[in-house]
Amino acid sequence: MGLEKQDRIDRYIREEMTSAEREAFERDLKADQALSGLYEESRLIAHAIRDVAADRELMAIMRNASADEIRSVIGKERRSRQRWLWWAIGSVAALLLVAVVMRITLYTSSSSSQMDTLYQAYYEPFRMRPGLSRGASGEADALKEKAYGLYMAGDYASAAELYDRLSPDAETLFYAALCYLEREKPEQAIVRLETLVEMGDQTPYYQMGTWYWAMACLKAHQKAEAISLLRRIVAEDGFYADKAAELLRKMR
Repeated sequence: MGLEKQDRIDRYIREEMTSAEREAFERDLKADQALSGLYEESRLIAHAIRDVAADRELMAIMRNASADEIRSVIGKERRSRQRWLWWAIGSVAALLLVAVVMRITLYTSSSSSQMDTLYQAYYEPFRMRPGLSRGASGEADALKEKAYGLYMAGDYASAAELYDRLSPDAETLFYAALCYLEREKPEQAIVRLETLVEMGDQTPYYQMGTWYWAMACLKAHQKAEAISLLRRIVAEDGFYADKAAELLRKMR
């Protein structure tokens, strides 16, 4: 029964359940205190795994180090960031630590590779000329025109700098985010696209913003967030709905 519970939890965290399975699991979470506690522990470990995997230097050391060496590295260099590993060392010793490291390696390598591949397949630079949400002044309009020219010329750093100087309306947020995506800085793009989408579906950049937000999450290896956004796009049945549905199928 314990293994069955853990399997359900793992599938839920990895977004591998069908809609019906997910709804049933969430009902059981509310009704079963033991399941809820086990899920919370697993969720925290999954987040910790992603944090560790983001540190390539630490990962390289851990793959080739003994348990004692891992303890030393964590204690000296990662004390504030990797506290959960200290808990693992203190409570379950080296065998569990080695098992966790193996799980990190297997989970992140396959998941990250899949997201990189899908991003390359589905990301397309946006080239439609703006003009839907113009600035209130002639000076703002002139800066937008200059920024867009730099964007089209491939000078994404200069374009982003100009867009970030402008009032953060839907247009400037959208194109600034695209500049950061082109510069391999998806986290910066996510901040701007999230702000844009929160403006609501009345802005003409809403659908495009949601799609590129999902793309930025793929680029940043934020799988759960990407899946949530893609489901939202499908549910809203807009311009990107078919692409989102196709991408969701591949991510499963």
